[in-house]
Amino acid sequence: MSIKKIMIITFLIILMGFIAIFIYFVSGVSATYPPIKEYNYSGTTSQFISIFRQYAETNSNLIFKVTDTTGNATNGHAIYLEIEMSNVEYTLKCIEDKSDTRNTAIWLVGAIDKSRNVGGYSKEAEGVEALVDVFDKDILASLKAKMGMEIR
Repeated sequence: MSIKKIMIITFLIILMGFIAIFIYFVSGVSATYPPIKEYNYSGTTSQFISIFRQYAETNSNLIFKVTDTTGNATNGHAIYLEIEMSNVEYTLKCIEDKSDTRNTAIWLVGAIDKSRNVGGYSKEAEGVEALVDVFDKDILASLKAKMGMEIR
């Protein structure tokens, strides 16, 4: 075998290694879980955030903040919200329906109890089911009752 063939084979093996590493990291970074639970709000994302902010101001045990916005004007935006109550942190993703701006999809994408170290970003994570029940009963039910918000 000539030196030229050995160099070409070596180069191809190294190139394939780099491509494999690239694919590995890209697929790992972009992996996402489906939402833990989905809700629908009859109104715009801005209205939802405004009402939730007002609700949080009247509840001293609740911390509410907008943490991120993703997307663009063409494809629509997703707004991430963080709600913390009694050492439990919930993450919501709000997606306004481009075909009907009076509807907003609200996805519960994270539920973590920091004191008990349970919860996570998937339905299967330990403790998530109980945390979702608390969210539904203690936060959403109260929000609906006090603020007249319609969430399904």
